[in-house]
Amino acid sequence: MDLHQSQKLDILSKITRDPIFSHSNVYVKLLNYLFNCSLDGSNPSEIDIAIKVFDKKNHYDPSVDNYVRVYMYKLRKKLDQYYAGPGKHDAIKVYIPKGHYNLQFVAKSKSKITQASKSIRINIAFSLIALMCLALALYFWTRYQNWESKMSPFQVKKDNFVWSEYFNSGLPTLVVFGHVFAFRKYNETTQNYELVHNSDINSDDELEAFIDRHSLNPGHYAIGGWKILPASEVMNFARIQLLLFCGQQNFDIEISSQLTWNDIRNKNIIFVSHFKNLGILEHIIPDKYFHFSSDKINNEGEVQAHINGEQYQYEFVNNFRKDSYQGYAKDFVLLTKLPGPRNNTLLTITSFHHIGRREAVKILTNPTSIKELTNQISLPSAYFQLLLRVEGYERTAMNCNVEHLVPLEPDFKMSQTFPVVSE
Repeated sequence: MDLHQSQKLDILSKITRDPIFSHSNVYVKLLNYLFNCSLDGSNPSEIDIAIKVFDKKNHYDPSVDNYVRVYMYKLRKKLDQYYAGPGKHDAIKVYIPKGHYNLQFVAKSKSKITQASKSIRINIAFSLIALMCLALALYFWTRYQNWESKMSPFQVKKDNFVWSEYFNSGLPTLVVFGHVFAFRKYNETTQNYELVHNSDINSDDELEAFIDRHSLNPGHYAIGGWKILPASEVMNFARIQLLLFCGQQNFDIEISSQLTWNDIRNKNIIFVSHFKNLGILEHIIPDKYFHFSSDKINNEGEVQAHINGEQYQYEFVNNFRKDSYQGYAKDFVLLTKLPGPRNNTLLTITSFHHIGRREAVKILTNPTSIKELTNQISLPSAYFQLLLRVEGYERTAMNCNVEHLVPLEPDFKMSQTFPVVSE
């Protein structure tokens, strides 16, 4: 579209002044660079953008680093957000075709036609996917009819002290697993990117805020991290899935950073995680009786227990070698079962190491093991905190003992610790 340079500059200035862009210097810098390229008729490459906008080195390799592509994807998203809100009445739209880095100025009507044709293609694709899913569902349903009868010996009784509320409340169940957010950071010594994790950073937005807050070089951080479910949780998921499936319970799966207050209010929750990944549940789990702490650098940790006026201290021991599957560990698992604010139930299974969580889930999902556990404890309340000590090797727990059982008062309500928030 033929526009005078001053007109294009006015359009760009209006966009960059909007809060969607004005709070992020990185995107303003990227947009200005693409604008200047459009004025002189050049078509910047991914390497050009990496070097001139993000201060990458000359050896930047786009085949192994998607840094620029991630930022371009988010830039397009921000432009879409702008034109869906503050710029919805603008006659001219700034447009960056996918797969290209040249900035264009197009009439809004043309853009709408393009988007409409794209929507049609997407709808057709989703229709085909839906038909395929339906065919697969019919196939597995017929298989299930035969499989269900074979699974009856593995079904946990629906009136046991852990799962009775989940099987009998009629509420939806959400299974949540703690995850690790990993991102790539440039190491100037090795001149390579390395995968790192910071417990204070659990999303791309938090990483961007961390970079801005500490005035770091954005070119040294690869936006577009991964929310990684640890391999150790796969077996836990398989056991919990089998438990709920045999109990004919529908359930959804989520990672800890995506858990919302609305979920906690309206669903039965099963939460399995390292105790450092509690997220918003830190505001809910009572710490009157048990307190976990750890030193990630030295791989040490301890549990402090305060029971009936007595104090106890337990040390987490991990002698696993990083270069093998040999070694011994002593882990501690805290099982907490709480009543929710709307007649729902919350069960958390937290520990220092995966060996403890894996053994706890194995016990709670096995009819024989859960019966043996029931015989060991006397539980006057449906809600409780239970501390287990698990000892063993990397893939095998050798011993599991009950250290402490604290029944929660019958009148305990999550509202005692539940924060007042607005969705």
